[in-house]
Amino acid sequence: MTGRNTKTRIDTPRRTAPFHTINGLIAALGFIVFGFEIEHGSALQAHTVGMETTDARPDAADTNPTLLAEMPPELVIGGEGTQITLRGHIAPGDGARIARTLAARRAQGTPVREVSMNSTGGSLHEALMIGRMLRAAGVTTKLPADAICYSACPYMFAGGQDRIAAAQGRFGVHQEHIDPASSRDSAQTAADVQQSTAQVMHYLAEMGVDLGLMEPTMATPPDRIHVLSPLELARYHLTTSPRPS
Repeated sequence: MTGRNTKTRIDTPRRTAPFHTINGLIAALGFIVFGFEIEHGSALQAHTVGMETTDARPDAADTNPTLLAEMPPELVIGGEGTQITLRGHIAPGDGARIARTLAARRAQGTPVREVSMNSTGGSLHEALMIGRMLRAAGVTTKLPADAICYSACPYMFAGGQDRIAAAQGRFGVHQEHIDPASSRDSAQTAADVQQSTAQVMHYLAEMGVDLGLMEPTMATPPDRIHVLSPLELARYHLTTSPRPS
């Protein structure tokens, strides 16, 4: 599904109480969920559990045209040769399209080595799928100057073997918006969230990203964005190189 055109408040990085045990972290997951579309089923097939992403949009005071531009409803794949760009909302089917692009570039003798991103987030299932593809291809992921990588996008970005972000690039995380009109009961919704969370935890460990990244994600309400500071990016190993100025 596409994101809602709601204004999202930007939060500056803040200190939050640490989770002292994994058990405490897992216990918290029954009550707070992540800021991306969560799908359920044994293979996380493409239908939702009555949850939708609140598209992470910049504050109205931010006049940067790149940040204020409307994002396409699905990832637009651009670039040439060994580079590709991904811009837009992460939608069902994007993983398959990117897989075809990677295969076509290999067949042309120009395997993709660098992937630049600018995304509001979207489908968790697709983000994890794309991230694993990128890691298998050994690519470097980049966040250009004045680009954003919000919601599920940081998980896609984490697929890079090397991960580089410009100083002006912004990563943001937040909780999930739960649709009050959902017909699913709270127990089933909590079970689906916990299953998806377990998969995210496994993915982060697989990609070499610290599980502490989940802390600001769970602490930030769905109508806000926690913009990760350079210190947090380094602490959680979301980036692997110092941010160029």
